[in-house]
Amino acid sequence: MQKFIDIHTHHQRGTKGISVFNIEENFSQCVNFNPCSIGIHPWFVTYDSFEVQLKELIRNSTSDTVFAIGECGLDKLCKTEWFLQEQVFMSQIKLANQIDKPLLIHCVKAFNEVVQCLKKSKNHVPVIFHGFNKNTNITKSLVKEGYYLSFGDSILKDQHLESLKACPLSQLFLETDNADLEIERVYGKVSEVLDISIDLLTVQLHLNYDHIRKNNNR
Repeated sequence: MQKFIDIHTHHQRGTKGISVFNIEENFSQCVNFNPCSIGIHPWFVTYDSFEVQLKELIRNSTSDTVFAIGECGLDKLCKTEWFLQEQVFMSQIKLANQIDKPLLIHCVKAFNEVVQCLKKSKNHVPVIFHGFNKNTNITKSLVKEGYYLSFGDSILKDQHLESLKACPLSQLFLETDNADLEIERVYGKVSEVLDISIDLLTVQLHLNYDHIRKNNNR
């Protein structure tokens, strides 16, 4: 059986599978984590820090170890000023498109605005909404745009199961994010909810992952 893929995690675990480790600062660390994602999170940016953060992000973004740019996005519940959030997000969309790497999206109560930014930027790289936990209407609207959705520990709490069912397997990823759990548990629960074998689920997520990587190397 193929190894499990954890598309977004903040934890360093063993080498049982492929874990995309997220780095939110000191982006030069990316050389130590393969694969990883690096990005400017809307929680952790100010007008004073943004220019330096962006320069460091650009400098490290082309490393072979960097799978995606993110977490990046918009968050209506965080304290960062909205105009700055949009400026930071748009800059990272531009970067991802310049280097042909996926975007890993952090989105809180701002799905319409995130999609607007992506369209305004004429985004052409794959987009993954991480930690997805919204209703089926939002699910359907995002998958219609061709975006990927990544589900995590909310599935273990029997939350958003209908949204999971509404997401095509070809646009699905799974993750642990900040949760203290093994990705195998998420795969087990999703396999049960979707009534498919873990082997089939694992194969499909590898196809999704390989498809994104192949697109990046075009």
